[in-house]
Amino acid sequence: MDRETFEEIRQFALDKEIEAEELYSRMAAEAELPHVQELFEELAAEERKHQRMLENIKTEKVADADLAPVQDLRLSDYLVEQEFRPDMSYQDVLILAMKREERSMELYRNLANQAAGELRRIFEFLAREETKHKERLQREYDEFILSEN
Repeated sequence: MDRETFEEIRQFALDKEIEAEELYSRMAAEAELPHVQELFEELAAEERKHQRMLENIKTEKVADADLAPVQDLRLSDYLVEQEFRPDMSYQDVLILAMKREERSMELYRNLANQAAGELRRIFEFLAREETKHKERLQREYDEFILSEN
């Protein structure tokens, strides 16, 4: 993978983190229940940390040898079709957030498989972080949606 391709991938991942942070901040602002507001504020803060991590990966520090050739990362597979709407139910918001985290997790796992060394560790770390977010959202879903039904 050349540096230009790497930079495109890094920018794509950064854009996804920015979108997630904006979504979670908006969800927090519109949440009526304090624990829901807190959950989304914490997730937004985590996404800001991921943004900083991705911003700090300098293209010129990434050796071509650290990256395996890439045929097709299928980045479109990681896009969430449904967008947040203020009138969404809490259940739909949680599903949307879980799907976003799952797609991010898959993206970082695939990027880790294409990288080596420090870059691989960064993508593996980000994949684990997204997995934790998804699990947290699943617990929220179990506790507040499934327990009501």
